[in-house]
Amino acid sequence: MNTLKIHVLADEESSKEAKNLKNWLENDEDLDYQKIKQERAELKEDEAGGVMEATLAVVLGAPAVVQLVKALQTWFTQKEQTKRGEEITVEFEKSDGTKFKVNAKQLNDQSAELIRELASLSK
Repeated sequence: MNTLKIHVLADEESSKEAKNLKNWLENDEDLDYQKIKQERAELKEDEAGGVMEATLAVVLGAPAVVQLVKALQTWFTQKEQTKRGEEITVEFEKSDGTKFKVNAKQLNDQSAELIRELASLSK
């Protein structure tokens, strides 16, 4: 199992959209994941609690990549834009720092290429 980070890039609602995506992925019966966690921002000296970041840490095996892309395609169909009309983009990050970004149009137009890219990230 490998950890893949998913950063939701939107307007100031990024954290809310990340929570929405987390709930969406957790409820996808076809997605075989071990754990999905929304990360907390590091505390500053004068803070009592950390705010939730727009980053999800998804622990999954390579076979689950196809299901992850399908789940994201469906989620993007529902959430292509934020309530303010901003396009939502997600950025994938492997533990070695390798990253790439995708938005709804790219995910629908280039899903086979993205599955290959995600598969390489989850190794």
